[in-house]
Amino acid sequence: MRQYIETRCASALHKTPQGKGGPFAYDLNAYRGCEHRCQYCFAQYSHAYLEDGDYFGHIYVK
Repeated sequence: MRQYIETRCASALHKTPQGKGGPFAYDLNAYRGCEHRCQYCFAQYSHAYLEDGDYFGHIYVK
């Protein structure tokens, strides 16, 4: 079952490296996790270093 977990963060808005953010200077990361369960997902690694490895079931809202 999917859970939405509210979490505190220092900042959800991040400055992108010059030339890597496309036309944008900032990136907004409002959550971590995803409910789409794409088989080719490149972002699942972001939960690998956490004790909670359920990338698709636990959505962390910043």
